[in-house]
Amino acid sequence: MNAVLDFEDGRTVLTVTDHPGSRRAHVTSGGYGLLGMRERAELIGGELETGPMEDGWRVRLVVPA
Repeated sequence: MNAVLDFEDGRTVLTVTDHPGSRRAHVTSGGYGLLGMRERAELIGGELETGPMEDGWRVRLVVPA
C-alpha cells in the first residue's frame, strides 16, 4: 500500500493505492464503507474517487484546505 498527501492551491489531496499481492487488513463490518466516506467528503465540499487501476486499486480524497 502507498499513501501520498499533497497540499495544492486551496485543497488537500490524499491518494492511497494498493497493489495485488499486498497483505489484506482485517475487515470489520458495521460501517458504510466507501459510500459513507463519499458522503462525508461531500458534506465539507470535497470529493472521493475510488476504483480499480491497471495494477491495483486507488482511493483519492480531495478536500478544501
